[in-house]
Amino acid sequence: MPSAGALYPLNIMRMGTGPVDFIICANFKKTTVKYGDRGMIYVFMEAGHTAQNICLLATELGLGSLCIGAFNNEELQKILKCEEYPIYIVRVGHKK
Repeated sequence: MPSAGALYPLNIMRMGTGPVDFIICANFKKTTVKYGDRGMIYVFMEAGHTAQNICLLATELGLGSLCIGAFNNEELQKILKCEEYPIYIVRVGHKK
């Protein structure tokens, strides 16, 4: 997958027992060190591309997907106990 400057600032975490939640977390410093503030934009673009690929693969497997951007980022970061900042969740599961 393409990444600005081949810096790969994203970390994908999986959570849940029923549907699978792919939690896309970002390390903005990896990109902003090279690109300054513009690096933030590249990270969000990369997260969008990653989410799209997850959704496309889910469709190919006959599964449904739901992209979630409205959540408490800081609270989720505490739950995950990670340094990266959660920016996007993609839930994948069977269609109902």
